[in-house]
Amino acid sequence: MLTTRPDEMVEAGIDECLDYYDPENRTFPQIASRVSVGGELTKQEVLQILKWKLRSLKDLNAVTISDKYMAKINEAITKARKENGKFSALELLDCIPGIGLAAGTAPLSVCYPEKFTTMAKERRSV
Repeated sequence: MLTTRPDEMVEAGIDECLDYYDPENRTFPQIASRVSVGGELTKQEVLQILKWKLRSLKDLNAVTISDKYMAKINEAITKARKENGKFSALELLDCIPGIGLAAGTAPLSVCYPEKFTTMAKERRSV
């Protein structure tokens, strides 16, 4: 038996779509609030942040959100909360497949917008 009216289902679906269309105003502030008090990023949130930063996801991002790397991502988020942990957080994110240095700034800027900004591109000299 259907407990939700079809119009409520459509409204909920539209609302969820808007979270992906406008994450900077709809979901990122909620993520920042939760993380600032010790919360962790979910796999869905990491993918949403990467899609926002990179404009598209790759097959490699399935590895990015594996349990092994999610633990490292959340370790970096925790380190970034501490004043002396900013660089070690970036170094940790830089080593995660599918993230790298420039994309690594995205989860940090979402979680701590007052401390971090995103890098436009990765530039490394050889």
